[in-house]
Amino acid sequence: SNGHATDPNRPVNRAARLLAVGGGKGGVGKTFVTANLATALARLGKRVVVVDVDLDGANLHTCLGVPSPRRSLADFVSEREEDLGKLLVDTPLPNLKLIGATHGNLADAQPSHLRRVRLVRGLRQLDADLVLLDLGAGAHASVLDYFLVSDDGILVLQPEPTSVENAYSFL
Repeated sequence: SNGHATDPNRPVNRAARLLAVGGGKGGVGKTFVTANLATALARLGKRVVVVDVDLDGANLHTCLGVPSPRRSLADFVSEREEDLGKLLVDTPLPNLKLIGATHGNLADAQPSHLRRVRLVRGLRQLDADLVLLDLGAGAHASVLDYFLVSDDGILVLQPEPTSVENAYSFL
């Protein structure tokens, strides 16, 4: 077993810890920070899942050296798949799995509030120590929800006025 099997009979030890990486402005390095932090944690022996929540500009898979996943978060958002475990993709690192994002031809790229609640509940049930969320740019409700319900949040910004201003509005 690879330690990531989703056996319904297996007792769940404890919920996975959610860590959201946000920052308001696009292009400040959220995905770069997420990919590198996830890699470092996996190398330390933590079981890590990274989730590309940015359905509009998904590129986390590229940073991790994974081809664009056939099945992604879009399948969960559109209710084509209920089991998040089936969306896990292997990465080159043993302890690191990915739930990628693709457009999936969604009429509305962002999941409804109820769907976001179910997503977070499902992420906490994954067989992992940590689940890192690579959030999309901006400060709309769908992005802030993930940041607010996570156990911890990292705000990424650059030392330039627009980035700092966006980080303030995000907070």
